[in-house]
Amino acid sequence: MTEQFRGKGLEAPVPHFLYDTRGWRQADAVDFGREVVRRTYDLGLSRDRADHWFHTDIWFVGPLLFAANAGDGHTLLREARHLASNPGNYLKLQIFEQPGGVLFGPDASEPLEPRAVHLIDQSRPYRQQMAAGRNRTVFIPHSLLEYRPGAPAYIRLAAESADGGFLARSTAALFEQLPSLTVGDAAGVAGAYAGLVRALLDWRLSRLGGEGIRSVRLDAARRYIEANLHDPGLKPDDVLGVVGASRATIFRDFAPLGGLEAYIRERRLDRAYRTLSMSAPQRGVVGAVADASGFPSTAELSRSFQRRYGVSPTDVVGQWHKALVAEPAAPPRAREGLLEAMRAVYHWSNPEDPADRFDAR
Repeated sequence: MTEQFRGKGLEAPVPHFLYDTRGWRQADAVDFGREVVRRTYDLGLSRDRADHWFHTDIWFVGPLLFAANAGDGHTLLREARHLASNPGNYLKLQIFEQPGGVLFGPDASEPLEPRAVHLIDQSRPYRQQMAAGRNRTVFIPHSLLEYRPGAPAYIRLAAESADGGFLARSTAALFEQLPSLTVGDAAGVAGAYAGLVRALLDWRLSRLGGEGIRSVRLDAARRYIEANLHDPGLKPDDVLGVVGASRATIFRDFAPLGGLEAYIRERRLDRAYRTLSMSAPQRGVVGAVADASGFPSTAELSRSFQRRYGVSPTDVVGQWHKALVAEPAAPPRAREGLLEAMRAVYHWSNPEDPADRFDAR
């Protein structure tokens, strides 16, 4: 990382903005909500509903998104057409304060009990009746949890269970700290929180049916790669040493993902895109991101970036930053800044395909 870029902005507060439709005309609030969630959900509300309002504080903690929500309750419908345009490769963790919510899946319905931890896979279709009142929501990319296809689409950690109670209390404590976190602190906090969720999720999944040795080996390899992407010297042989497998075995494990070398390259590009999008435009930012993502040079990042996304790295610098600094208090008749920011939130929900994340159509 270049000296010019190193440390810049680390003492700034964690990015935050407020979405609040209290005091709006009801038809405006409903229309605005539908426009925000388009391509991710259908919002089950009628324009003539007399009580609709929503208030949420949103913080961006590294690759995680935290939302403290309050509202009158509504329905979210996620169907195949939404998955096609926004696959949602992330897990939604929610904790509700009041009863009344229900999750309707393809095969069964589940009550969203208050104080329990609800983990909902956003890569599957479902319908969710949101309870009126307050809830805390955390969006965590699959890549941080090693949440694989075939894992349950919904997991509930009961409030009275050891893992559910611990995770709920930890989440509440973290939400209390969010307003005082800096960008520098957030990097460690995001990793620690995702690691906690991953460990509890791994334990729960192992109790639901166990994991084969191949899955354990693949998880270990992917976690090692994620932790060492910044190192341009990261090689397949390094991964072999960590997991204790032969070259043929580990290459066979990664074959469905395009191969081990391709997987490392794609993860570096994912990280570079995310970092560039969230960075304020400044001199040297592309070179700094190339260093932090493990590319041997800025030129190599630019070539690979252009091949995958069809644009240069400089074309995406600041896209997320611009959305965050948009004025969030705009009234209904002049609210484009808030609309663009909220669209970015919902399009963020596909971190494995960041090229689509900032399309505000």
